[in-house]
Formats: sequence, C-alpha cells, structure tokens
Amino acid sequence: SDVCSSDLLFFILEYIMSDIKILRMVSGEDVMAEVKDNATSSFELTNSVVLIPDQNNQIQFIPYAPFVSSDTVTVSADKTIYVADPDESIIEHYKKLFGKIVTPSSQIIT
Repeated sequence: SDVCSSDLLFFILEYIMSDIKILRMVSGEDVMAEVKDNATSSFELTNSVVLIPDQNNQIQFIPYAPFVSSDTVTVSADKTIYVADPDESIIEHYKKLFGKIVTPSSQIIT
C-alpha cells in the first residue's frame, strides 16, 4: 500500500466531508466556516471568516478570531441565530482562500 496514496485519499475524504456553512451570530456577524456540530450546545468552527460586503457589492473575508493560536474555535449555539448553506460562488471563493495543497512525499520513484 502506497503511503502517499492513502494520505491523498484521507485528504480528499476529509475535504469532501467538511461542511461549509454561514452562521449568523447574535452580534450580527455572518461567519463562514467549516462547521462541526458537537451534538451539544456548541459548534466547532475551522477556518472561520466574517463576511463583510463592500461598496462595490463584493464580499470581503475577514478572520473571525485572528488572535487565537488555532484554526479552530468553538462557539456557543445560543449565540447563533441561524446556520445556512452559502451560495456556491461564495463557497468557491472560500475554497480558493483555504484550499489545501497536497504535495507528494519526497520519495524518488524509479
């Protein structure tokens, strides 16, 4: 079994299973992130950004928690008004921003 192939398969499965959502927070922020429902009273957000519309009707992505040491933060469900699926064009922009590049191992194939 090729280690590189299994790593790539794991990456693909992990990426496909990521659930990208928009959460409207009680503070009024629209937060887009890979969301994992903790089946409790919180959501685990990875690569979270706040969506800010500008004057040109474009969407700016601003880091949601720029001063934390991890890419993942947990937010309380009672601080969330709704969770919804983003528009496909916004998802594509998000994926370009957070897309993971898989590089092969440095093994020489002969």
